Amino acid sequence: MNDFITPAALALRIQKKTGIEAELAKRFSYEFFAIARRCLKENTAFIVHKFGTFKKLWVEASIKRNPRTNEEIEVPAHWRVKFIPSKSAADRINARYAHLKARALGGYDFSKKQKVQAESVFFKNEVPPAALWGNSQSDVESFQEQDDDFDDDEENKKSRTPWIVGIIFLLLAVLLFIFFKLLGSFGSGVKKRTEVKPVKTKQEQTSVISEKTAPVTEISQNSYPLTDSKYTVPAGSCYYKIAEEQFENRHAWPLIYAKNAQLNPDPDLIRANAMIFIPDEQMIVSEQEKAKACYMQTYKAYYTIMQSQPENPKNAIRQFRAVRVLVSGEIMFPGFIEENKAQVSLEDYNDALAIKRNYVP
Repeated sequence: MNDFITPAALALRIQKKTGIEAELAKRFSYEFFAIARRCLKENTAFIVHKFGTFKKLWVEASIKRNPRTNEEIEVPAHWRVKFIPSKSAADRINARYAHLKARALGGYDFSKKQKVQAESVFFKNEVPPAALWGNSQSDVESFQEQDDDFDDDEENKKSRTPWIVGIIFLLLAVLLFIFFKLLGSFGSGVKKRTEVKPVKTKQEQTSVISEKTAPVTEISQNSYPLTDSKYTVPAGSCYYKIAEEQFENRHAWPLIYAKNAQLNPDPDLIRANAMIFIPDEQMIVSEQEKAKACYMQTYKAYYTIMQSQPENPKNAIRQFRAVRVLVSGEIMFPGFIEENKAQVSLEDYNDALAIKRNYVP
């Protein structure tokens, strides 16, 4: 079953889902398809992380048959766009059917049915060639799989299996070694425990206790030293993914950006294999005001880039992400949006509150 949807209808669904203003949802919807169209004019695929891939495929000219009139239909050669969801998106879509099991049917001849279907293919929902882009056969010949999440996951599982087995055997060997080591020293341990220790006087015990507790008191008076750690950015990563990996909290990514803003002023652009600094996670608790300032710094960075590039088509997405920074700040520090109301535009303020009200973790 096919569900046809226009950019305007998609904008309406986004508005109902997130609660943002209709105009902003409409701008985002049209800009998304505009970016995909421009990318597919120059490339064979357009990849959206954790969403899927739009692939441009070449279809040779062929002759089909109309199942209603039984007339032959000549389909000219053309480009067609195929969408393949990423593994995470496919899992979410198919979650409601995960309990179903495949069952083989016996005593049924499929050959006749397959032959009839092959002869009666009717391209009812075929995208017209005029709506697709590109006219070079070399684009297809140079096509490379860029986002085949399903195959990559299977290969990764196969490659990890030998390592997991090896680690299990190694752990068993270490446990056996420790067991025999403890068994050998059991006798000497019993002997040591049976030795009579001299009884200390009450005065000596008091002095020992005071000596042991003194360093603890000194440590508690000192503040926790916050230290930054170095991190090498892997290919295809971003501040969002790095925050999930380092802090297990995607909403903490503005802290990492603010720490490296001088070298990487664009919050959406980070060079692969670059050396960046990861702030101490305790900063969220011990230095809340400084952490809040990192979120406002990230929000203002988006608008600084938009002002320097007023004609850039990415500005609509940048404004939307700036609003999401405010939402992340509200999630990390309740009351953050209201506290910084004077520093943000009225439109962003209302959009951020609407998204936060409809936010589902």
